[in-house]
Formats: sequence, C-alpha cells, structure tokens
Amino acid sequence: MGNREEKQLRAWVQAWQQADKELTEMKLKELREPNYYKKNMFILNELLKISVNRPNDSKSSGLIELQRWFKVIHKKRINSG
Repeated sequence: MGNREEKQLRAWVQAWQQADKELTEMKLKELREPNYYKKNMFILNELLKISVNRPNDSKSSGLIELQRWFKVIHKKRINSG
C-alpha cells in the first residue's frame, strides 16, 4: 500500500469514526425526546405483538420472518395514516 493510499484510508477511517460519534449523539437525542415513544407507539406495539405471537421452537435465526413482519407493520402504518 502506497503512502497516498494509506493517507486516504486513514482519512476514511477518521471520517467514519466521526460519523459514528455524530450518529450516536443523534440517536440518543431522538430517544430522549419526550414524544419519542408516543410517536413510535404503533411500531413498538406491533413489535411486542410479534414477540408474544411467535413460537419459540424455531430452528432459524428468524431474520426472514422478522423482515416479513416489518413488511406487515409498514403496510399497516401506511394504511392507518
């Protein structure tokens, strides 16, 4: 790896480290907002329903099923408002 490539790589790593800090701060700020849970109550309730209605004997990681549920939630959210 040449000196120029190494500098570019270091700059790229620094940029992503800074982005990580800023994104973390943004997410924490969003979670601390007084209306966060009220605004997202529908999604949170739907996710809780998934955990209650899903049998525990699955041999898979559940990723495909989770994506299927996200699709259902998304459709319900679009149709409800």
